[in-house]
Amino acid sequence: MVSTISFIQANLQHSIAASEILTRTAGVQGIGMALVQEQWYREDCIRGLNIHGCTFYCDTWKERSRACILARNRNAWVLPGLSCRDLVAILIKYIEDGAERRLDVFSAYLPYDYEDPSPQGRWRNSCDTVRMRIYA
Repeated sequence: MVSTISFIQANLQHSIAASEILTRTAGVQGIGMALVQEQWYREDCIRGLNIHGCTFYCDTWKERSRACILARNRNAWVLPGLSCRDLVAILIKYIEDGAERRLDVFSAYLPYDYEDPSPQGRWRNSCDTVRMRIYA
C-alpha cells in the first residue's frame, strides 16, 4: 500500500485574505501539508493559519520567520539545524508496507535579491545533507 500526502504551497504576501483562502482550502480539501511563505503577522504573531488538526512548524521566534509548514502528520519534527528565518525543515515518519519511512520536507522563502536565503549558505548545505539535487 502506498501512502500519499497532499501538498499545497502559497506565498501569502502578508495578506489576510490569502491566509483565509489557504485555511479554508486546506480544511475543506483535507490537505496534508501546507508550505507557506510570507505569512500574515499582527502584533508580532503569525495570524490566520488555524487549520484544524494541523501542527505549525517555524524555525525561530526571535525575528519574523518568512517560511513555515503546517502538517497534519503527528509524527513530524522540526529540524532546527537545517532551518533558519527563510527556511524551515521538518522530518516526517510514516509506515508504508510495514516499514518505517522518513521524508524531509522544506519550505523556503527565496528573496529575489539574494542567491541564498541564509548568509551562511545553510539552504544549499541543507539540501546536500538530505541528498537533494538543486536545480538553478
